[in-house]
Amino acid sequence: MCKFLNAVHSSRVLDLNDVGRRSGLGDQAARVYEAYVVSKGLVAKASLNDLKMGLSNSLVLLHARPARFSEAQDAVNYLFRRALAVTVQRAAGQTAFIVRAAVPIGQEENARKVYDFLEEAGLISGYELWELRSVPTHFSPDPCAFDYSSGTWKPHPSEDCEMEKNLVQQDLLPAVPDELDVVIASALKRSAGAEIGAIARTAGVSSEEIAAHLQQHVLGIGMVTSLYVDFYDPSLFAPDTATITLIAWPSSSSEEVREVLRIHYVFEVWPGVPMVAVFKCPLSAAFSVVRELENRLFGGGFADFRVFISPWYMVSSLGLPSSPTTLGSNFKGGRWRFDADEIIDGLKR
Repeated sequence: MCKFLNAVHSSRVLDLNDVGRRSGLGDQAARVYEAYVVSKGLVAKASLNDLKMGLSNSLVLLHARPARFSEAQDAVNYLFRRALAVTVQRAAGQTAFIVRAAVPIGQEENARKVYDFLEEAGLISGYELWELRSVPTHFSPDPCAFDYSSGTWKPHPSEDCEMEKNLVQQDLLPAVPDELDVVIASALKRSAGAEIGAIARTAGVSSEEIAAHLQQHVLGIGMVTSLYVDFYDPSLFAPDTATITLIAWPSSSSEEVREVLRIHYVFEVWPGVPMVAVFKCPLSAAFSVVRELENRLFGGGFADFRVFISPWYMVSSLGLPSSPTTLGSNFKGGRWRFDADEIIDGLKR
């Protein structure tokens, strides 16, 4: 399974013949995918380069006022509907929301107006915002930590079969997508095995046009960076899952990032300063993961770091790149639909 997932992660197109060749599994690769992935309700998905999709990422920590926590939560949920937030987590034991937001490139300052309004309205006592100037790399769960045969977490990962984890080299030059780019990216985000004919029928164009667009645009300019097996489906595993968010300030040493990648439960990483990493783990193992992070990061070249735990019922992933539905529906007329004033007017009502 390690060999299979490593080969999938180093791909941008789900070609099981190629995965079989590079993993050494040969014809068995298709059987592994069917038996250990598809049959469990899992699927390989495309990891998207947000910059190539015309989006800028940030991480925002909203500090809610205890007396107005419910109102703040309603306001954050409204941000979801207005396609500002990608994910929102409510930190356990705190009146704080961790928001990963994606806004059109060039409108980053405009987006701050929304957070400023929440503060001026007294719904939050303040916020902290960090621009994520890199592109995330997604990872499937380590087979030592996650049992693909049963679709459940393993209680104690073994140290002797850790997956190979390498950050994908990203092209950080922005690009401007068009309508077909977003349709194709939405389909590949839903399933990397999406058929060209099905995408063509959705877009109302020929299969030949989709195939050309896929090669020349989506793959040609690097909108898809890699593939990963998406296991975090609420209907399958969420009741036993916690999300841990790490915000850390490393020095220039790449070895410090490697320390984070060595943890079995790493799910996505944004290298840089600050570095942001998200972990998915059994709820029962959350505090053990935090202790492991502290052991690896204390004295390891990190100037500072902060860790937040969010149980499954405190996490929502409904925004732009996380949802293929809203990814397509929020791109109209050759641009992303985003209007900070419209969002603020809705909040006022």
